[in-house]
Amino acid sequence: NSALTGTDVQGWTLFKYSVPHEFEGKKVYLEFYVNASKAWGNPGGLSGYIDGVFVSRIPEVDASVDKINYSLSDVRPTSKAFTSSEPVTLTISNAGVAPLVQTEVYYRVNDMPEVVELFAPAQPLKQGESALYTFRQAADLGAPDGTFAITAGVRAPDDGNSLNDEITAYAQN
Repeated sequence: NSALTGTDVQGWTLFKYSVPHEFEGKKVYLEFYVNASKAWGNPGGLSGYIDGVFVSRIPEVDASVDKINYSLSDVRPTSKAFTSSEPVTLTISNAGVAPLVQTEVYYRVNDMPEVVELFAPAQPLKQGESALYTFRQAADLGAPDGTFAITAGVRAPDDGNSLNDEITAYAQN
């Protein structure tokens, strides 16, 4: 609605709207900042709309794998850089409300059997915190001219969001 105005905040405009529905018995607000100045390559000012806002509860348990590193080598693109004993390191995060005390982690190279271990950080991960985990069993990426799909993930009991539990990286030797 073009009749609605926002509040200036350091050159940006803050818009705050009350959504006409409640979520778990509480009022919902939609907030966003807009910079529609011509200096930002928007010669006519900003026009548009927001269509569809999804509000959900943060899961109690939500372990996620954010990144996989499968080599000590910084050679990219690789050319016979991998060996038969490459470390596999995951960045594991807690996106859930409850502290993450431990979770099963795994990786698989191509169609080989999974390597499964237990990730138990020294201190439980609080919501938003991340930690690195390096598997004790290294990956065999040493096949000359080999192409590898390395899939890794976490398996936390009662995980409320399975969409962030697995990641796949590709490598060629």
